[in-house]
Amino acid sequence: MFGLLRPCFQRLDEGSRSFYNMHYCGCCRALIAELGLSAAFFINYEITFLSLVISAVQGSSAGAGERPVREFRCPVMPLRKKKALDFGERARSYLASVTLLLVESKLRDDGEDEGGVMPGLLLRLISGKARRAAASLKTFDFPLLLFQEYHHRQKHCEQDENSTAEQLADPTASLVAEIFRCSASVCGAPDRGESLYRLGYSVGAFVYLHDAIEDYAADIRRKRFNALSRARAGGDERGFFAARDGHQATMRALLGIIADEQMMRIFEAIIAPRERSARRMESCGAEEQRGRKKFRPFSLRFAERGACICDGCDIAVCCSDCCTNSACSAACDSCACCGTFNCDESCCGNRGGTRGDSAAAPPAGPDGDSPGEPGGGAPPL
Repeated sequence: MFGLLRPCFQRLDEGSRSFYNMHYCGCCRALIAELGLSAAFFINYEITFLSLVISAVQGSSAGAGERPVREFRCPVMPLRKKKALDFGERARSYLASVTLLLVESKLRDDGEDEGGVMPGLLLRLISGKARRAAASLKTFDFPLLLFQEYHHRQKHCEQDENSTAEQLADPTASLVAEIFRCSASVCGAPDRGESLYRLGYSVGAFVYLHDAIEDYAADIRRKRFNALSRARAGGDERGFFAARDGHQATMRALLGIIADEQMMRIFEAIIAPRERSARRMESCGAEEQRGRKKFRPFSLRFAERGACICDGCDIAVCCSDCCTNSACSAACDSCACCGTFNCDESCCGNRGGTRGDSAAAPPAGPDGDSPGEPGGGAPPL
């Protein structure tokens, strides 16, 4: 499930991007300092999200101006100097240890679901670092049994055909909740443990349920388990989206308590694009989505240059208000009625509409305006 907490950089100004990059580089430096240079390959957006939460809690208790920033030469790009946030020794050790155990858990899950040689080989390569990470987490009173039992609990929930969306998300949510709870002592704010547990539970459940939305088409093609597919088969699709939206609302509310204005802009850049893609999936029928590939034509590198990237959007549907590149419309082959990529027109009832028809009316923006008018978003990619 790595990558679901990546922000849409088109929504961030230069200052917020720089602030986020300092946390990203700070996590990378923590991995290198604690586990060696090779551990830098395990940097991910999820651990950066946790570092933002830790930074927010530390900032609210110690003052935002006291966050130390270090300048260094990036080991990947040694000719460039980077700025990284220094989280302190305890937070650095905690972030690195959690990252390694999450990566190990991800590799075990990939090995069980897809097989192949690569997950097993990588597990053997990181086994020594994983043991060091587990020993480090013990010093934070982290219940390592949660990592050990995670896959068994998840498989048990998936094999029970009566499991609801909440029950399917519970193993992931409980693990992430405990990670967030233990971070309270790392921040020097043990009184925040309960609120961080609730935040972590909502983040974990949100990630699990939205991952089912993002991977729906791929899981259908590969005949793998998918929580949304289970909900649709059982007639509980509305309950699935209600659970996802409930955890998103809780996550947003709890983040608003601990985050300052700049951090909240970053958190919104993570949450809002996923909200739009969820609405797209909810509005379209299961048959209309089946077999469709997730299409992202631009990489993150191009996004940093200012090109349009539909970051966090489902099936190449653009974030609308975050896309400012007018050239996107030329490459778009979308239904003029609903804006869905390669729509077969069954989801919107548009029998006369056309895909890629320049004469047809463009889809309305989020406020009902057309994409070219003030307040309207750009056409979907």
